Amino acid sequence: MEIENRKLKIPRCSAFAFVQEALEASGIRTDRDIRVCMGKLDVLQRGLPEFPDSARGKAETLFRWLWKDRPHRYMRGGSFRLNEVISSQSDPQSRSAGNCLGLTLIFNSLAKRVGLDVAAIKMELAFGTGPHVLSLVYAAEGPLQVENILPEGFDYRAHGKETQVIWDDKALVADIYNSRGTESFLKGDMETALSCYEKALSLNPGNEKARLNMGLTLAQLGREKEAQKAFNCEL
Repeated sequence: MEIENRKLKIPRCSAFAFVQEALEASGIRTDRDIRVCMGKLDVLQRGLPEFPDSARGKAETLFRWLWKDRPHRYMRGGSFRLNEVISSQSDPQSRSAGNCLGLTLIFNSLAKRVGLDVAAIKMELAFGTGPHVLSLVYAAEGPLQVENILPEGFDYRAHGKETQVIWDDKALVADIYNSRGTESFLKGDMETALSCYEKALSLNPGNEKARLNMGLTLAQLGREKEAQKAFNCEL
């Protein structure tokens, strides 16, 4: 689906605690550690400048503030975990903050806290390199694309011809599990990888990458029949 209609409405998840779910997906398990991360996010929020009234103005102010004095926030291959990105963004000595997923997570987390309606855009091929995710802000004039990996990426319009899929909160959190699964797979920890892919699919059954990854993991575990079912979308 190409996003050509700037008035396209954003899908929303009701009763889904996005930030907490994203932290848990990132590997944070205890209530204490979640509170620590939430506290760091609170500190970041208190440091935000005064916002204009419009959704566009709020989104642009937040975007510029995140990049202020941090010209190297994005790092290809950087962290996708929300807790690590929050810590890096909070540390003035840290050069980078995260990869495209990580930067999208922190932008969306803070955007929700200041009352913005946000989602994400998933692209299988962006910048000629591969899969990519960015933020989508719903404003009065229509959805605004926010390219979090570029310092001048607010209201980014250069992705016009690529295939784009709008992700709601659950689908975005599912991508954290998929990324963790791939990380575990590459380390040879197939059981953890499988658990992560299953959680990704429970949140976003349409995530074909996670389904393929689950099939490959099942095959590595010698569970050939289940692997084939995964490949055939029967799991």
